[in-house]
Amino acid sequence: IIEKYVAAVGGKDKLESVKTFAMMAEAEMQGMKLNLNIKKTSNYQLMQDVQMMGNSVSKQVLNGDSGYMVVQGQRKDLGEEEIVTFKGESTPISELQYLKAKSLSLEGMEMVGDKNAYKVTINEKKSAFYDVETGLKLQEITTNEMQGQQISSITNFEDYKEVSGIMFPFKIIQTVGPQSFEFIVSEIKINDGVSPSDFE
Repeated sequence: IIEKYVAAVGGKDKLESVKTFAMMAEAEMQGMKLNLNIKKTSNYQLMQDVQMMGNSVSKQVLNGDSGYMVVQGQRKDLGEEEIVTFKGESTPISELQYLKAKSLSLEGMEMVGDKNAYKVTINEKKSAFYDVETGLKLQEITTNEMQGQQISSITNFEDYKEVSGIMFPFKIIQTVGPQSFEFIVSEIKINDGVSPSDFE
């Protein structure tokens, strides 16, 4: 299933040639614009910045074995567990990691919207759903514990388009509890637009 996804989005060779990935997207929340800026490299570097009305609301940075997050102006270094989690998220194409992973299991089939999908458990916290017909990833569900409660966040991927010969979703819908954000991707750059200073 993962191999089919890799083939569907452009093939293993193409995906392995991606050294850096940069994405800009925006969503609307109660009439205000949210801007999402994500940069990743193949060396465990990740920068994710959410801005509202030009001000950073939350920022997460991973640079190899260290990193930090800034939420509402408060900076906090990442703990060991968080670094492991972020490392898992930092690769430009997660599925290349999944091909090597031993923890994957197929849980069967479920409907995602009106499409049949294979449900694949990635690890204790994360499941992904892949379209039976096209092989493309339709949805991810991540469960995190916050203040003793299990909170699931659901991400849906739609409107796949080609960038540098690789298919990426240009519509990303994120749902956490009652809140849902629809991010429309404005730009994706491959092996361009990322510099070492982004991860400082």
